[in-house]
Amino acid sequence: MVKEYRADPMNGTVIEGRYEVRTRLARGGMSTVYLAVDQRLDREVALKVLYPHLAENPDLVERFEQEAKTAARLSHPHVVNVLDQGVDEHPDGNLAYLVMEYVPGYTLRTVLERRNSMTPRVALAYLEAIVDGLAAAHRAGLVHRDMKPENVLVSRDGRIKVADFGLARATTNFTGTGAALVGTVAYISPELVSGSPADERSDVYAVGIMAYEMLTGLQPFTGSSPIQVAYQHINNEVPAPSEVVPGLAADLDRLVQWSTAPNARDRPADAAVLLAEIRSLRSSLPDEDLDLEAPAAAGAAAAAGPAGTEVLGSQGYHPEAEPRVPQDADDGDGAWDDGESWDDDATDVIGSVDHIDATDVLDPGATTFLPPALPPAGHHRTSVLPTLPPDDPGAPPAEPTDRSDSSGSSGPPVLDAPTMDRTGRTAHPGRIVRAPGRSSSARQERRQAARRAKTPTEVLGHRSGKRMWIWAAVVLIITAILVLAGWFFGAGPGGMVTVPEVEGRSKVSAVDALQQTGVGYALASVHHDVVAEDNVISTDPQGGTEVRRFNTVLVTVSLGPELFEVPDLTGLTQDEAEAALQDAELALGPVTHEYSDTVEQGSVLSQSPAAADELRRNHAVSVVVSEGPQPVAVPDLSGMTVEEATSELEAAGLQLEVSGSEHSASVEAGRIITQDPAEGDVLPGSTVTAVQSLGPRMIEVPDVTGQPQGEARRQLEEAGFEVEETEILGDFFGSREGRVRNQSPESGAEAAEGSTVRILIL
Repeated sequence: MVKEYRADPMNGTVIEGRYEVRTRLARGGMSTVYLAVDQRLDREVALKVLYPHLAENPDLVERFEQEAKTAARLSHPHVVNVLDQGVDEHPDGNLAYLVMEYVPGYTLRTVLERRNSMTPRVALAYLEAIVDGLAAAHRAGLVHRDMKPENVLVSRDGRIKVADFGLARATTNFTGTGAALVGTVAYISPELVSGSPADERSDVYAVGIMAYEMLTGLQPFTGSSPIQVAYQHINNEVPAPSEVVPGLAADLDRLVQWSTAPNARDRPADAAVLLAEIRSLRSSLPDEDLDLEAPAAAGAAAAAGPAGTEVLGSQGYHPEAEPRVPQDADDGDGAWDDGESWDDDATDVIGSVDHIDATDVLDPGATTFLPPALPPAGHHRTSVLPTLPPDDPGAPPAEPTDRSDSSGSSGPPVLDAPTMDRTGRTAHPGRIVRAPGRSSSARQERRQAARRAKTPTEVLGHRSGKRMWIWAAVVLIITAILVLAGWFFGAGPGGMVTVPEVEGRSKVSAVDALQQTGVGYALASVHHDVVAEDNVISTDPQGGTEVRRFNTVLVTVSLGPELFEVPDLTGLTQDEAEAALQDAELALGPVTHEYSDTVEQGSVLSQSPAAADELRRNHAVSVVVSEGPQPVAVPDLSGMTVEEATSELEAAGLQLEVSGSEHSASVEAGRIITQDPAEGDVLPGSTVTAVQSLGPRMIEVPDVTGQPQGEARRQLEEAGFEVEETEILGDFFGSREGRVRNQSPESGAEAAEGSTVRILIL
């Protein structure tokens, strides 16, 4: 069976007078990707065009433009470069577009489908290139949000590039699409499933799932529907790859399980941290660990689903394995080998299914049962009839009748043995034979001939009637089946209906719309930070998809933002407060410091919002940390009396302690000579020690009368006095040293230490 692809109306158009659309490369849930030629620079580019109904929303277009500008700042060998962006205005609708680097080749999904699993050496080489590009995005403040093998491009010369940076964020901020959960369900992080915002660690989680798939050929979580797989991400931990591939190095198990930890805080902080670990493993693992081949059983399991059901590439449910449209079905340029398409965002929303033609979903390998064929026209079935007995058991058998009786006698007509036409009715050739003559009267002969003619006719008629009733019953049953099938697949449960667009509407309105279509529905409730309570987040399948009435549409209804109670942080240290907030799914906000006479230094003095308030996940709580009592400046007590010093210190919240007393020539008795501390700030209640003056010390004046001038001065100074000299006739005697003739105070008297003793020199 050969698929037929309809021509895209965009083919041949020129956008912004510059980009000529050549052919469609891929379709997704939000946009279409085309191969185009930049006429200005004469080069091939990949042109991504938002669907017209999305381009009509100015908020979405604004976010699309902002994310495109952010992504354009990335310039890295492992990232698909963004070249241009804009909106081409048309009377019949605007086209929001993004121009990206065109990478002819295939995706990592194709590699996984062909190889099933990889050796650790090959897997780590792929991962290093992928995470290197992702780390560049994280350094630029950009979160991918949709890491999966379909977004990893492998060029024909082996270059590896990550595509669609920032675009998932631009589309998922638009609540009108009902996008509750961003990212392909097989690789979505637990925090995204539970409605929390994505950060760099969400990308790390998706890379960890990809690493598991590269090493084992399997995805860790599978299910019959997207919601089942999503719930496994929340409730289950990713198993160790060595459980599927025995002998795999324990370091590789730790790498995968570190990257896929259910709690985002337990994962690498961003791609740069993960990149360092990958490079370390590549350089440290021995060759026997790097070149370990997965056992054949693991490869076989990767190609078969549960109970041997064949699936594409790996086991279980694959939203990304939906039927792909070849990028270039008609120009034969060979880009994207094997018809591989760049599925940019076909599964950005859990349960989102892009429109697919009927020919896209036919499985050429499926067994089809056809009704029994009718015999060809003109064909007659041969019926073997029993030999008819004669009317009279004692009569001799009838002689063969000459069908051209020359005597012209006419006996009663006898029909040849009938045959059955293809409708099951008795058919007579219409040949008439004459009965042989008899010795009885003509009336008797005619009666006997009529009896002979009647007997086989009745027998055959009975048999023919039975067959006719059988055929009539068969026709009636087939007719009833066809009528029932027509009703079942028309107005009945098997009829096709279009899932109504109910995203963003109230639950009551959504249920009413689904009931009007006759389709079954089931309700699920999750918390959501954007969609209001009791409003519909999304449907699976999404609105606009055609389904049969007996199918069930899963309607995910918002419970509103999930609220978490703020714990009481007062009295805790800053580290303890931060840990308590993390346990409560909240975050520590701004930290300020204040003095407090009641709360010890380093403990939380107050918080905002208050304890027991309810906040959204990761909402910040600010705290005030105590610096302890405010320090007090030490006053200068020198020269004060003890009473004055005590009063001064008590006013400042301090205490005075007199540690001793000393004589002082300069400070009178009873006053403060020195203090400790002498200046600076101390805590309230601190003690200031002081030394009290005993006044000057009284010293006996030595007798220096008659002594030479120099010796007298020395003795007085050593005794603690100041010396004042008065010389008489000093110039008359020249250089001769004079002697003390008189002193005041006189020798033997007591004078204060440091006082002045006057001496007269002659």
